Amino acid sequence: MDVINLCLNGMIGKVAWMDTLCNRFYGRWQIDIHPVHIVPFVREIHEAEKLHSASSAGSQIKGPDVTRAGKSRS
Repeated sequence: MDVINLCLNGMIGKVAWMDTLCNRFYGRWQIDIHPVHIVPFVREIHEAEKLHSASSAGSQIKGPDVTRAGKSRS
């Protein structure tokens, strides 16, 4: 249902079908915008892709740049 919902509302993202108590995955899908037709499309993420993207994604993820505007004086 989540995959259909994302497509119908024009959203992009990833959906995982899993048992969170056992941390067991049954399926993964990615919803992206098609480069030619400019509509959402669904593709299944396979185990080999997941492992490859997880190892390369770690170097690309950056945390938010947090600064305090007004520091309290003591």
